[in-house]
Formats: sequence, C-alpha cells, structure tokens
Amino acid sequence: MPTTQTRTADYQAIVELLLNYGATIDSGDYGTLRSLFTEDAELILPAFGMVIGSAAIAKLIRKATADRVWQQHFIAVAQVNFSAPGQADAVSNLISHSAIIAAPNQIIQIGGCYFDRLVKRGGEWQIASKRLETRWTETREIAQA
Repeated sequence: MPTTQTRTADYQAIVELLLNYGATIDSGDYGTLRSLFTEDAELILPAFGMVIGSAAIAKLIRKATADRVWQQHFIAVAQVNFSAPGQADAVSNLISHSAIIAAPNQIIQIGGCYFDRLVKRGGEWQIASKRLETRWTETREIAQA
C-alpha cells in the first residue's frame, strides 16, 4: 500500500507531466514531448484520429502545429485516480489559443477535456493514452498591438 507521501509525490508528478504536455507543444520542444509518452502510447485527436507510438505522436503534433505563429495551452488537471500500483487515470480541462501564419489576426480557440491513462515505469510517470474530447471551437479577430 503506497504511503500518503508517495501518493502525494505521484500526484504531483502526474500533474507536472500533464502540464508539460501543453508546454512542450507551445515551445516546439518535440523531443521532450516524445519522452512524455510511452513508446507504444496512443493519442486520439478528433481532427486526426488515432496515432500510435511516441515518435508518431511527436511527428503528428509537429506537422499539425507547423503553421502556427504561436499557441498557448491552458490545462487544468481536474481529477487523478490511481487505479492500481503504477497506473492512474486523469481528466484535464483544456482551453487552447493559437494563431496561424496565413491569418495572424485570427485566434483559434479550442475548449475540451483530455482523458489520460498514465503508467509509472522506471520511477517515471508517462502517458500511455491521451484522448481529446473537443467541446467547442471558435475563431476570433484581434487587433494587432
């Protein structure tokens, strides 16, 4: 049975992992992004379907964001459930903003939830499965400063 101290450390590591997912995409750090996933991980995005494998996931996200001037993920981890030793499930809320090169005065917004299955291997937590459920999208015009 894990101690409260171990459970708290695992919880904090999972939250950090899930927040790093958005931060690595926003910064274009696709090598670190790849390391957040298990080698056989799956990613399910409504616009792209399912992708399997950490290398394929990093490649897809790099390609899907290549036309972005900037992007910003706001991720709030809402729930973490430890299902078995070294296994957890998490739900996170997402609001994402980005601008594309072809229309930098338009901001694309996406709201939804991530559903993650996480595993602890070699003392490190990784994403084994991530699914985005999009709840809404919106495009807004902005004035440049």
